[in-house]
Amino acid sequence: AKHIPELLRHARLRNSDEVIGVRSMVHDSQGLLYRFGNLLLTKVFNIIFGANLHDVLSGMYLVRVESLRDAVMEMGGFGVETEIAAHMVSTGKLVTEVPIEYRRRLGRKKLGVRHGFSIFRDMIRLAARYNPMFLLFLMGALLIIPGLVMGAYVGYWYIFYDIKYYLKGLIAIMLFLIGLQFLGMAVLSLYLKRMEFRLRRAIESLHR
Repeated sequence: AKHIPELLRHARLRNSDEVIGVRSMVHDSQGLLYRFGNLLLTKVFNIIFGANLHDVLSGMYLVRVESLRDAVMEMGGFGVETEIAAHMVSTGKLVTEVPIEYRRRLGRKKLGVRHGFSIFRDMIRLAARYNPMFLLFLMGALLIIPGLVMGAYVGYWYIFYDIKYYLKGLIAIMLFLIGLQFLGMAVLSLYLKRMEFRLRRAIESLHR
């Protein structure tokens, strides 16, 4: 709680829409498993949403109310702070960070391993809403790569041994073509996302 005035000063100074307190760990303040989990989930968040945050699950954050008025809040529990950060980053809002001191929690920890899996699931659900390009590209890659491998296998046996695998060849072609469709939709999603950013900025400039 002592860091709240500091977060507020930083928000006013930088005109931030969200300020996240990045925990600087005191010795033995957090176990190795929890540190690894926080780091991994933050990395996953940054990859999915194209962010560069250092502690998305900090639990200490300050948000401008006006920046959340158009947010569709669906997540519960520990997924709320991830949803807020995803909304801010994906809609072009300014998210900044402030280092804060983190001491060992008295009593039992609220966050367990199963909560980590739940937060990861929420990130995937949020990606479908805020960054469908990531999921479409991932699905396309997961189809194209095995399609190419299977196609290379079929081609090898046909070229060098004159053995024809019609069914495997057909499956390889289908995987490759469906994967290309997903990649095409990912490119279209990226174009629409950029258009959304430009429209948001134009609307915000009119309201100023």
